Amino acid sequence: MAVSFEEWVGSPRAAVNRGRFTGTRVFKVNWSDTVDFMVELLGGYKAVGNTYVYVAPSYFPGVSQAICTDAEFDPFPEGEDGKIVTPCSTDLLTSTNQPPFAKVTAHYEILESANGQNRRTNTPDAPAGTFCTVTRSIGSETLTIPGRSFKWSGTSEQLSPDIVPGLLVPSQQITVTWERVPVSLIPQAEIQRQAGRVNASEYAGFAIGTLLFLGADETSSYQITGDVLATLSYKFSATARQPTNTSTTTPFGWNYLYKEKARLDANGEHWNKIVTQDSSSPPFREDGNFALLTQFVT
Repeated sequence: MAVSFEEWVGSPRAAVNRGRFTGTRVFKVNWSDTVDFMVELLGGYKAVGNTYVYVAPSYFPGVSQAICTDAEFDPFPEGEDGKIVTPCSTDLLTSTNQPPFAKVTAHYEILESANGQNRRTNTPDAPAGTFCTVTRSIGSETLTIPGRSFKWSGTSEQLSPDIVPGLLVPSQQITVTWERVPVSLIPQAEIQRQAGRVNASEYAGFAIGTLLFLGADETSSYQITGDVLATLSYKFSATARQPTNTSTTTPFGWNYLYKEKARLDANGEHWNKIVTQDSSSPPFREDGNFALLTQFVT
């Protein structure tokens, strides 16, 4: 049942600072309803019996992407709607200073995935009420190659064995952060299953086979409802091994190594796919379905 409230005079208020929208609303509610009112404002997943029920967060009037992210409540100012009693209890777990009303100040800001309206491309899909963001660190790695693979220009003289040329290969460290996830719905088995695999389909904007899943970090926090929500940080390493011939521009992924003698049937391409020696010749690194990492366990 929705909590009854009155909105404060002068509320709502909004501001735009350097293009970022923030808003504030102030309410008056019964003091005994403050916890339930907080749940309505902040939303999220709430345990009901053996299941979780999603409560959509409150959004700022007219700005559906701006949801309530923080709130505080204070005793209603003394003398306006009831006298605040001076505490006289010696028990820190209770208080006789229970005013009849609370002044609740709710703060709103725009989140990319608010209310299921993710507007950024290449961000993984996630259940309503949970948020995904992608951060990346762009760099490179050096791949060493034996000197015998090269010769001095204009001659037939091979490089000496103690010369080890290096190829500079573009790379990225990717973190997909999944927030506000009920701990009992974290796909723990799937996280372990996908570790060490490469993307079988395009994921987070990366071409097939170029993204390697390394593992995950998990942090949890208790909510005002008593439920526990987690933040998962999935770690990936992306590679983009550029073709050595000009017949293609598609980068090669983690299952490709540099072959000293280029394949003539591949237009002189040095990057070649490696497989195990099993009869079915499966790839060195198995294909993974990373979309399952941001889905609740069933």
